[in-house]
Amino acid sequence: MGAVLGGINTIPITSILIIFEMTQNYSFILPLMLAVIVSTTLVQMIIKGSVHVKHLEAEGYKISAGKEINILKAIKVSDLKLNAIELVDENTPLPKLVGKIIASPNSTFYTVNSKGIINGAISESELRPIITDYDTLKNVIVAKDVINPKIITIDIADNLDYVLNLFSKKNLDQFPVVDKENPDKILGAISRQQVLKAYNHESLKYNLADGLSTEFKAIEENNTTNIVKGFSIVEQKVPLQFTGKTLAQLKLRNLYNVEVLMIKNINPLLDDQQNQEIISPDPNYVLKREDILVLFGKEDKIENFVKISMNKRNF
Repeated sequence: MGAVLGGINTIPITSILIIFEMTQNYSFILPLMLAVIVSTTLVQMIIKGSVHVKHLEAEGYKISAGKEINILKAIKVSDLKLNAIELVDENTPLPKLVGKIIASPNSTFYTVNSKGIINGAISESELRPIITDYDTLKNVIVAKDVINPKIITIDIADNLDYVLNLFSKKNLDQFPVVDKENPDKILGAISRQQVLKAYNHESLKYNLADGLSTEFKAIEENNTTNIVKGFSIVEQKVPLQFTGKTLAQLKLRNLYNVEVLMIKNINPLLDDQQNQEIISPDPNYVLKREDILVLFGKEDKIENFVKISMNKRNF
């Protein structure tokens, strides 16, 4: 009973506790644990998931919960266009500082010292306490008197999942981005809106991939299929120079402006195309010679990538 309950429902600890509560027999504990662990391990090795989910998928239901959890982990801060940051001298008088903040669309300013190194941040939260005494303090206070010296920075190599979690913990609209090799130099800023926009874009891409998964099997190599006006999908065999490299290393989005929706992995020993495996793109996936990329992008970018791929393959 414990083995069936633990294996089918994937609840090993719960099944052990339930059966023990039913029997109240301490001599059952060790064999019960052994049976539950063996059954749960076998189910995961053979089915690789929940039995109930497999039944639902066999009936035609799309179980996609959890696929979007790691979407942002695949996107690096370096993949985004960073916002320009607002810099002010640490000795800027208060009236001039307030004027800059009012006139600027940015809500956060960063102060620099005489050596040009950023040493603090100023936002509305730092200025609000002194607004009531503005007339008294405007000729006394300078920027460095109200700065927040604790600047939270983001490394350009961090992923957006980490950045979004940081936004949820800190009540800030943006974070400065640095390179760990030169942490004193700020490259730009990343905003909460940028992260959410990137998530929506990637989520739309994955939903599009799920909705067209059956059509992907029918796409012929190098045959472009128009999806919406100006955008197409094409199936392209992996060029020889791409084999053995990960998608993260190739940076197809940055270099060619195309998105990898799916990867078809075909067993060269089989001729039946229905047995091909469709793999969701993972940044750490290592491309194989028999892989076929299903690409999405603007028509001109797709055509350009196909030409370059064909040249590399011929080479």
